[in-house]
Amino acid sequence: MKDVLEAGVGNLDSMSLGAGFIFAAIFGYISIRYMLNILKKGKMRYFSYYVFALGALILIDQYLTHIFF
Repeated sequence: MKDVLEAGVGNLDSMSLGAGFIFAAIFGYISIRYMLNILKKGKMRYFSYYVFALGALILIDQYLTHIFF
């Protein structure tokens, strides 16, 4: 973090940073609401399959292939 503060933001203007912040906040809020609705309905089965498969692929990559990470 110290390096980032010393280097500055380069040629980014405050308008770009502000727009990025606002859009990240909006889509973060939408994502959280969507996830809370899924939790209320109890439809986590398919999501859990996805997370399990992704976790297995990441472990395989970490310990055997090192293709992605």
